[in-house]
Parts: sequence; structure tokens; C-alpha cells
Amino acid sequence: MKSILPGFRATVSPEIRHQVSRVADRLHSELRVLLSSLQRTAQSPSSLSQAIGVERTSCHRVVAATRSQRADPRILLQLPGVQGLRKVLAGISSTYPELDGVGASAAIDSLEELLTTLGGGRRHLEALLKAPEESGDRDNSTARYRLFESASEVLGKHADVLNSIRIYAPLPADPRRFIRVSLAGWTGLSAQRDAMPTSWVSGGSFSEPDQLKRANVEGKVLLSAFSSDPLPRIVAKEVENGQVAQVVDFEENFGQPIDLFLVNKTIDPELDPSAPATKLGACWSLIDVPTREIVTDFYLHQDIEREYRPWVDSQLWGPQPTPPSADGGWLKRLPDVPDLELLGRGTSRTDFAPYSKQRALTEHLFELLGWDPMDFFGFRSSQSYPVWRSGLCMVFEEARVGTPEASAGADETTDEDYEPEWGEVEPTP
Repeated sequence: MKSILPGFRATVSPEIRHQVSRVADRLHSELRVLLSSLQRTAQSPSSLSQAIGVERTSCHRVVAATRSQRADPRILLQLPGVQGLRKVLAGISSTYPELDGVGASAAIDSLEELLTTLGGGRRHLEALLKAPEESGDRDNSTARYRLFESASEVLGKHADVLNSIRIYAPLPADPRRFIRVSLAGWTGLSAQRDAMPTSWVSGGSFSEPDQLKRANVEGKVLLSAFSSDPLPRIVAKEVENGQVAQVVDFEENFGQPIDLFLVNKTIDPELDPSAPATKLGACWSLIDVPTREIVTDFYLHQDIEREYRPWVDSQLWGPQPTPPSADGGWLKRLPDVPDLELLGRGTSRTDFAPYSKQRALTEHLFELLGWDPMDFFGFRSSQSYPVWRSGLCMVFEEARVGTPEASAGADETTDEDYEPEWGEVEPTP
């Protein structure tokens, strides 16, 4: 096939298309929020031009591109160029210094980085949007992206990242039991007016994590250091069996993205070492909010890490609130099962490109617990555009049951020089 432009590929991978869509979504969202904060008398192209002292053509292109509630990658061609956008933003910031334009500025920087990646010109961007996708082996990423777009539009809400961190350590008073710390949250969570409610269920109330270092903290607590401030109102609704549903009430914050992280800490019951296929526990993440990225990090204390072997699964989640079965879920298993990545000891390899604060978030959680992250080994499973209403599951099976290799050589190494061996599971370079 003849190349559309010199030096530009005739076909485009789904990953590049996803990058373009993410930049368009972010720019659309940030500009829309910024313009909606202006006085009504400054929201038309002509009035905006007069108010901020920027030519009407650029203002018209910005206003027109942000009128729709949903972003389309083609708005990148409708908007002014990078310099034109920065000129409009500078005019708004100068005229309305009380408005926060940091998010819009970062979104414009992302557009500039995208254009640089594509060759530096809008012609390349236009060619990309017209180019066919790469063909080859089955790849559901494009279909998953379309499902994300459709689900977001139907539900009226979406998130940039669904984040889950689980930390397991033996209970000092009884090594056969485990302290389990679970963090779950969203970044870039936003909802339109009349959107389907965003909620989670817990057995306790919404409060600050000042008691996190106790042996047992019931319910979920807000991790305020990484959550947006101010947050929308959190409304507690009692549901069946004495549980409490926490509902995010966006009120007047519709369309404005927020970050929200919740933590809880529990003591797991004793596991039966004689039972076949005994499991440390299945770590489930339910994608009940359409999300661009999902990441699940699991940390095992070095005293128990060598006794378990991990595997990852992805299944459709039924209407019931309980997770699917990690054992007998083959009837609902999805064909795209995310890879398992070994992060190794500590937090040095926990960076995650879609969320720049992933390492800081992880280290902050360990600091709250008073635990040394170098005493833990990390594992990760992640995926772009996970299937809405599916569950990502990481399971740790007890290797010592019927597997002599689990204990072989255990006496020949020390905790200082021990590194896990995972067969075919290799750490990423």
C-alpha cells in the first residue's frame, strides 16, 4: 500500500489510535470545564474574543470543538494549533486569574507531544485519522475501546484509571493468618448529569485513615493525600445485610474529573494447609465504571511469598455483588487475559505511565502502615480499555501443596539474597 504521506506509515496501530483518542478526550474535557467556568457573557466566540483579547477565529474553533458532551479525535483538527490554544489559554488566565488553567495547559502539552511523535505536523495527524488500522493476528483492543466509548456514553460516566493495590503480610501473633490491606480507587472519574450512580459497598462509614496502623480497621477509609480536594459529597445509603453503600454525589461537579482512593485493612482467617489447591485469596477488581486503564498491584511479604504461585484471569461479572468463581469460571472467561508482570522487591519498578503518581501512592501506603517495602515482592496485571462489567482477578495458589519444588532449596538461601523464581513468568526489562 502506498504511504499517505512521506515518512508516515500507511496503516496505524490501535495503540497509536488510542493515544490520539486519549489526548482528544483530555483536551476536550479540560477546555470544556474551563469554558463552563467563564461568565455566560463570555462563552460565545465573539464575546470570548472581546473578553480575552484573542482573535475571533481561534475562539470560535475552541468553542465549537467543545460544544458536544463527548469528544471525538477529529476535534484535534477542529481546534487551533498548539500555539493558538496556548494563546487562548493565556488570554483566559490573564482575564480570569481566579480560574485554574493547569489542567488545560497539561492537555495542550500532551497534544504537542503527540504531534512530535507523529512527525510534528497537523498533516500527519490528519493522515492518521484517515489511515486504516493494522491488520494481523486477532487483537481485541480496538473493539474494547469502542465498548469503552459506548458504555461511557450510555452510563454517562467514565474514569481514566481503575487502580487496585493489595498488600499481604503474616499476622505477627499468628503467622497462619494474614493482614490484608486493600486500596481501590479511580483517577479522572467524571460523570454527566443524570449519570448512573457511582458507588461501592462497605461495612463501615466514610472517614479519615488516622487509625490505619491498628491491627484491624473496619470499612473503607479515604486516602485524602491522593484524592481530590474538595471531593463531591459522599452519601451513605444502607443496603441489605447491614452493609453501607457509599454513593458519589457529584452535585454541581458534573463533568469535572476527580481522583478518589479508598483503603481498608482486615485480618484474613486461617487457611487450611492440608486442603488441595489452597489459595491465599483471589484479588478481584470489578470494572463497573468504564475505564481507559486498569492496574492491579499485589505485594506479598517475603516470609510468605515463596509459598505461592500467581495466575491471572478475566471473567464477565454477573448481576450478583459477589465476584465470579476463580476456579470454575471458564464459562465466563474472556479471551483477552492480561499478562502477569513481576515487579520484584520493593517499589523501584512500580511506575505506571497512565498514572504518574503510582509509585508515590504505593510508597505512601507502605509509610502509613509502617512497613518496609523492601520486605515485599510485587506483582502487576494491567490492561488498556478493560471490558466493562468484567472482573480482573489475580490468584495466588499455595505452591507447597503437592509441589516439592516450592520448598526445595529453601534452606540454601537467606532472606537477603533470595529472589523469587517464577518459571515462565519473567520480569519486564
